[in-house]
Amino acid sequence: MRLGILVVLALGLAGCSGKESTASSTPPASTAPANDTAHEQSDNQTSAPEQSNHQAAAAEPVQVPVHHYVIEENGEYGYESGVSENERKNGQVAAGVSMVRYRGVIKGYHTLTTTKNRITTTLRCKDPCDFAKVSNSAGNITSDPETMRLAEGSIGWAMAQDAMNGQLQVYRKQ
Repeated sequence: MRLGILVVLALGLAGCSGKESTASSTPPASTAPANDTAHEQSDNQTSAPEQSNHQAAAAEPVQVPVHHYVIEENGEYGYESGVSENERKNGQVAAGVSMVRYRGVIKGYHTLTTTKNRITTTLRCKDPCDFAKVSNSAGNITSDPETMRLAEGSIGWAMAQDAMNGQLQVYRKQ
């Protein structure tokens, strides 16, 4: 049971919500040449260096941070896994949502927890979070942490990306 939760949390399924996106629409560059004659400058009131700086800034794509969680509720974040082939064959059409709590950076590690059936799974990773240490605990008993790769597209990867990108708030009991 613990291993199942551990594997699902750490590896997840590739059906997690999409990848980060950036705004790719850039306004067309001006076709008017930048002249610095006194006559045109007095008509235009904008110098050529100001125009070129404005055009350069407009040509750069705007990075918009995107989170991977599908729901936020009472300080917990929900991550959706994909439906496996076996689940589809058994008639399941909707994916499950794993609710996690971001505990913040503890001793240099981004720390996230989820609890199900009184078993708490903890995922800890350091930037760039290519790997994570995952452990389970029930009461006073804690398993030894296992180190796992956070494969791109997995639930663990999505949680780590959100934590590193400042998309999650530290959990506060509500």
